[in-house]
Amino acid sequence: MPIQAKSRAESLRSDAEAQAEADRSKAATNSLVFAERLKQAEAYERNPALLKMAELETLRELGTNANARLHVTVGSDSDPANRKS
Repeated sequence: MPIQAKSRAESLRSDAEAQAEADRSKAATNSLVFAERLKQAEAYERNPALLKMAELETLRELGTNANARLHVTVGSDSDPANRKS
């Protein structure tokens, strides 16, 4: 095998190994993020007040953004369970 071809093959292999390691790392991170979200969802289910606090915090953050737009519906039509199909 010519030196250039061998060098190119080694470079490609090295790149592939680096990409595989990056993919493994990303998958592990995604798994941790999912586990944390699952814990949060379970906490919100056990304690609906936590969900309301998170909602209020989000609204407060949106209130500091001059470009944020909020659409609020008031009345019985605002609850999807009360809408007529």
